[in-house]
Amino acid sequence: FTDPQMGRGAPVGRVPSMVTLTPLYKEEVKYSAKHLSRRVDGENVSTLRFIISMMPSEWRSMLQRAKLNLPRQDYESLLDDLHNGIVGDRKTPGGAMPRRRHTEEDRRLLDEICAWASGRSQTMFRTARGMASYADAIRVLARVEGVPEDQIEPLVAAKYSHVVCAQVYGTEGNEENDEALEDLLRQYPHMAVVSAHRELLEEGDEGDVEEKSDGGKVAWFLTRRVADAEGRVVATHRVRLPGHAIVGEGKPENQNLGVAMATGMYVQTIDMNQDCQLAEALKLRNVLAQFTGRTRLVGFPEQMITDRSGSVASFAALSEHVFGTIVQRFMAKPLNVRFHYGHPDVWDFSWVKGQGGVSKASRQLHLSEDIFGGMNLVLRGGRVKYLGFKMVGKAREGSFDGTNQFNFKISSGNGMQLISRDFHRLAKRLDL
Repeated sequence: FTDPQMGRGAPVGRVPSMVTLTPLYKEEVKYSAKHLSRRVDGENVSTLRFIISMMPSEWRSMLQRAKLNLPRQDYESLLDDLHNGIVGDRKTPGGAMPRRRHTEEDRRLLDEICAWASGRSQTMFRTARGMASYADAIRVLARVEGVPEDQIEPLVAAKYSHVVCAQVYGTEGNEENDEALEDLLRQYPHMAVVSAHRELLEEGDEGDVEEKSDGGKVAWFLTRRVADAEGRVVATHRVRLPGHAIVGEGKPENQNLGVAMATGMYVQTIDMNQDCQLAEALKLRNVLAQFTGRTRLVGFPEQMITDRSGSVASFAALSEHVFGTIVQRFMAKPLNVRFHYGHPDVWDFSWVKGQGGVSKASRQLHLSEDIFGGMNLVLRGGRVKYLGFKMVGKAREGSFDGTNQFNFKISSGNGMQLISRDFHRLAKRLDL
């Protein structure tokens, strides 16, 4: 709290509202017992055992908190025991293990282990839990400033929301992720899911439609869903789209669809493999105080959270730290040429909604979709700030193939930038 860039934030009642926007495709929402028992690619260990080997002290703390005593370190059998309801070591005459129905204690222990492993991996569960720190920070600041207890939750609902743009929500084969995502909606009232889907139209309904092979007509709709007070996931808004929901690159298209269903004065772009802590969330109102004059975008660094997942992950984390922190800080000052590079930047949402979204999505051309949002902002006279007093967590690929594919995408995106109209216009207007 001694950074000279850090100005005084507004009282919690006058802090501007903000929404976090997270695109989600087919990534894991939360690990199940079946997933944790699965073997890691190329290794003869289960996913749970691999995670425990990376963080043994945290695992011991979890066992102590859950009051779970493991005389043997047979984690796979533990998952089977809890998942299948097997008790004791005695075998029946037929050779099968005696089984019983699940108990509440079994469910509690299994949920503890799955939540622990999911919270230390690249899952949507970790991101949702981390971004919920913003809501927790509002509660803490409200109590410190003397806001009446019965007004705190309405204040949180008015100041912060988290919109997950789930591209394949409700599709066949995604049932497990859908169920886990709905559990997150029940757990976090400030969270909403936005998805695009096709619906069969009735006869006589005209407009932009797609013809099916059987002669029927379908149209695309955008729906926003939340969990009500009774825990039911209900649709609150539904909009008919003028055509196919995804016509360009998947991630930016999915992200920009969420913009239509988001509310707030500012919007933060967050990926589904990021995290946040309460200590950082408390500084959000100081970040929002930086939007003065022509400032339309405020960025800050990321802390790598996968640097202990092997040598390849350590290399990827180090390279990300160099670009995401050191290089961007130098680009912001003294060069004054920092644009937008995706998460975790905060945008002026009213500006975003009037300028076509936070990124561009033309197929192949906009591989590095976020940089074009920054170019668009600068070309239209906006200003970008970069701060050093706040950060969020960020995970990177831990495998060699994943890291190689990511670097391939970045290099291809840089090449496509050189032939874009945005780059041409920007180069022509440089004051050199």
